[in-house]
Amino acid sequence: MMNMKIWKNAYKIWENFCPYYRRRLLTREDLVSWAEDANFIDKFSYNQVYFKVFIGLLIEIEALCPLIINGELLESRFYETPGVTHFGLKYILSEIELYHPIQFLEIINWAFQSRKKEPPYYDNEEYLEYYNLRALEMKIIDLKKIIKQYQYQDLDISHSKKALEDCQVQYNSNYREYPKGEDLRKLLKIHSPMWKINEKKLETLIKIESIVAPIGTDLVGPFNIGLIPIKKIRKNDINEYNLSFKDWRDDLIKNHQNFITTRDMEIMEKLEYELSRMISNDKSLITSNWLDLIEVVTPHLRQNFKGEFSYQLNLRIIRRNILRIYWELNGENMGYLGNPPRKPHFYWKNDEEFTVYLRSILLFFGLNPSHTFILYVPGKTEEIILQQYVERRWLKFLVKNMKGEDKSHFYKRVCEDIGDKDFYFLFDFHDLRNYEDKVSRFGEDCAFFYPDFITENFTIKQVYHACIFIMNNLEIYLTEAKKEEILELLKKEKEKSKLIIQTIKNNSNPSIRSAKGFENVLIDYLRNNYPKEINSKFPYILLDDNGYITGKDQTKKLKQEFKKLLANKLKIHLIKSLERDSERKKEKFPFEIKIEPFINKMLQVINAAAYWTNY
Repeated sequence: MMNMKIWKNAYKIWENFCPYYRRRLLTREDLVSWAEDANFIDKFSYNQVYFKVFIGLLIEIEALCPLIINGELLESRFYETPGVTHFGLKYILSEIELYHPIQFLEIINWAFQSRKKEPPYYDNEEYLEYYNLRALEMKIIDLKKIIKQYQYQDLDISHSKKALEDCQVQYNSNYREYPKGEDLRKLLKIHSPMWKINEKKLETLIKIESIVAPIGTDLVGPFNIGLIPIKKIRKNDINEYNLSFKDWRDDLIKNHQNFITTRDMEIMEKLEYELSRMISNDKSLITSNWLDLIEVVTPHLRQNFKGEFSYQLNLRIIRRNILRIYWELNGENMGYLGNPPRKPHFYWKNDEEFTVYLRSILLFFGLNPSHTFILYVPGKTEEIILQQYVERRWLKFLVKNMKGEDKSHFYKRVCEDIGDKDFYFLFDFHDLRNYEDKVSRFGEDCAFFYPDFITENFTIKQVYHACIFIMNNLEIYLTEAKKEEILELLKKEKEKSKLIIQTIKNNSNPSIRSAKGFENVLIDYLRNNYPKEINSKFPYILLDDNGYITGKDQTKKLKQEFKKLLANKLKIHLIKSLERDSERKKEKFPFEIKIEPFINKMLQVINAAAYWTNY
């Protein structure tokens, strides 16, 4: 085996930094399998040889260094023996070189720097001569293994022995000494990539991936390259084991100076800068918002990403994990152009924050199967007026008419069961017992109007003029005395509304048996004074034998018609207000203040969805 440089310090970090999980290390054969399975090379023998020679070249120029060679040191490092995955022939442990999965990206990085996406990558005379010699070396090694295996199985070795002799003759004829390191790179005209991983960078990256697990995204590979426990865990003990890991991680974040050096922080900044430059030159169209979507795809599905796409995806994942940890350690973002000073939108601290992040992604891509934000209202009046509000505001939500407050518990249960909804309920105040029951059931997810929506949100003057307009259309012509009578009724209801609001603020028990609200007072006035005019305009509202509207069904029809007419008239005041003050800095209706908790919950999700920057 050639004398090669080993990154011993990186291995020590891998072995000792995290006492619970470590990344699975890979053999050189595993690196080739990765390249095949991810379609970086096709599965023809000559391409395997090309790729193996290229790996050997990177080792010779010291761009790629194993973390350890003596595989016997890895015995019992994992509950799987020897803690290394190899997907081909079984090798003697003492001959195994082991590499970190991030180093596979370094191989592809160097290969792509040749500007050729297929091996042999370089086609200059010096490189091809070097390749032919190293390919012969590999063939000689393979033939020796075959002969040894045939001898052990007592099989004929004459053909293999002859092939070995021919290869050795050719090798001796073509043999030449090559320099090492930088001199070899220059001789073969190998271009250095923009982003190179040295041992110090790998040490920092190993630390990052050890602590990023709960808030980050793992690398994309065709087989399992994830973090695995360092000891065997019984199924019943997994939760306890993970809690211990969380305690270790929380302590590390709290006292990170004991684990993460100033040099590590500087390397994070350098890595992020280099990766940003590489990503900015990429044409694969993996924009920030698409990356958000890909990151929440289950890991086994991400294994299906192949070729350059998977490579570019991994670069972005590494960069995001750096930004996540940097934020968690420092509470600030990196100070480069394009990195906003706010918390990265793809950072989450717990399951609740992750849910907001996930919902923001679904919202951005329009993947929600139904409305995400729902405002439940008790009747048609609120639905008509609030729909005008929604249509004229950038913040969109569904206004859902419950057609009676009795159904509110059903709608709440539906929203909670689905789990991807933000909901809010608006209620009319009926009595203290009903109020306390609603508050105990809905908590901060509801608000009340005293005694109803119209009375609290519109002025006496606005409702009075709307009522006169409606009556004129119904061909009900009022005397001045009748108009004054209606005005007095409205004034009394407004005073009652103010009294209820004040007593609720003072935690008193309001008595509102006589408080009906603007709508009900006007409906009763019409029903008692102008039944014939109403019947003439709405023939399906029937009168009794005495010429009055008395039946429950007939009264309900009148309420529906009048509330619709009144809402359509009053909504004009809201529309004009929104036109005068579109930013809502000067004018606000009471309902706008009452739904602010609902709006804030929406903004928490929408702002996350609107965080798309150049991450």
